[in-house]
Amino acid sequence: MLNIAILALAMLANQDGDITLQRYNLTDKMAVCNDGSQSAYYFHSATNSSNSDVWVLHMQGGGWCWDHESCMLRAPKFPTMLTSSALWGETMTFSSGSILNMPDGRYGGANVAYLRYCTSDGYIGNQSDTSVSNGWKFHGRNVVEETVRQLVVTHGMGSMSTETFIFSGCSAGGVDGLICSLLVDFIFFRTWCDA
Repeated sequence: MLNIAILALAMLANQDGDITLQRYNLTDKMAVCNDGSQSAYYFHSATNSSNSDVWVLHMQGGGWCWDHESCMLRAPKFPTMLTSSALWGETMTFSSGSILNMPDGRYGGANVAYLRYCTSDGYIGNQSDTSVSNGWKFHGRNVVEETVRQLVVTHGMGSMSTETFIFSGCSAGGVDGLICSLLVDFIFFRTWCDA
């Protein structure tokens, strides 16, 4: 049984105890950023055995673009994110108190994944480059589906009889948490049956 919770924003606090997540590149050829670079997520296994059945997926937000002109305005302003993964690091560190590093409580020490935003489509797009987009790709849905699939196949999500899967996000990531929560059973069980 898979329980789904949705948190619309991450609360940040100034506490000691950082956590570092490792980068995992997505393998599906359609799970790409606006510029065609391969998307990725960052992951850290549970550190609290009592919460090893809890999975948190936080999706970064960052607005939208929809055609060549709007993406060209966006890309130079945010060269290390939002349209490309080319400059992403191998790790990301989060402070204690964020949704990805809760020091204690109900979900403290859970399995955590952070999905960086580079599709500019609220994670719901499924459109390759067209004459309107002039080479820009919008594959947010593929990115989310492949991330969930890799959490199952690579990290063992779904291997216990009961688990909790928490979607979290800000801005475009929060919107997608609502939308993708409706699809997660399909994504999860399709992946689990195929694995």
